[in-house]
Amino acid sequence: SRRALAAGDATGIQAILGTMKSKCPELADVEPETAELLYKTGLAQYKRSEFPQALGAFRSALKLAPKHEMTIQYLELTESKLQVAQDRLVLQWQKNFDARLYKEAAKDYREIVSLGDYGNPQALNKVTTEYRKALAPMVENWNQVCSYSDASTVAQLRTQITDFLPEPNFGEDIR
Repeated sequence: SRRALAAGDATGIQAILGTMKSKCPELADVEPETAELLYKTGLAQYKRSEFPQALGAFRSALKLAPKHEMTIQYLELTESKLQVAQDRLVLQWQKNFDARLYKEAAKDYREIVSLGDYGNPQALNKVTTEYRKALAPMVENWNQVCSYSDASTVAQLRTQITDFLPEPNFGEDIR
């Protein structure tokens, strides 16, 4: 673990601590240094605007050193930056969705999804709900047209729904 510390390998040290700490209590001695290394790693990522990665590093550092003040401050800053980024994406998605620019909206949707655990789950729920509300009447229309066996209109609706969906498996339960 000292070699990993000297090499700046925070991930390697975390793996060692996670698997070996119960068998080797002396590993607790490297936790403060590991926390500092994780803080510095997170700080470098923060400065490069790699906010999800920085957040992970800060969270890992706080597991090892819960009172590390600078880590706490940068964790809060990073969470705020991610929240602002997600809010901006949701506004951009809404604008594109309302303008029926579905390809652009789908790109925004995927970026919102990529924030995953780092963002606000309510934002993703809002976007998903809006897609589902708009998809339901399209599918209902599809079902009505299918019963008339109008191949041309069915093909047109299939293309419309495909272009509308933010990802291929979205709304399978509705479709």
